[in-house]
Amino acid sequence: MIKQYKLRYAELDITLAIDHEKVTEKLLHEINDFWFDSSWRLSQCKNDVCLVVLRLIAAKCFYLAISEDYNSYGVMACFNDSDKTEGFPPLDGSFGIYLVNMDSFEISDDEIQLISTVELNEKPTLPKGNI
Repeated sequence: MIKQYKLRYAELDITLAIDHEKVTEKLLHEINDFWFDSSWRLSQCKNDVCLVVLRLIAAKCFYLAISEDYNSYGVMACFNDSDKTEGFPPLDGSFGIYLVNMDSFEISDDEIQLISTVELNEKPTLPKGNI
């Protein structure tokens, strides 16, 4: 049985499908367990490992769409490159998980608003941290 799932992040939607005859609960746990904090994620989703994996995949898809400026096809193709998507199966259905569609994310400069201006007496403090 194939089920289609629609998930939302902010105002962005993604549709994934899972062939539950191919994708076993064991495989879903393997995907979740690949990542740190798998038990915490599982508890946040009331032990629904399918939901956990859907959320993990959706987050990775949105990250790739935004950081690489990819459409749905570009994101799906990335999942065939284990360097970019280690820990995840391809999303072309070969492992039973399909990326059906996802909203594009665009940043338009005409939608960016100036919210404040402050005159400084010295140079600003720059961000610190690791890369």
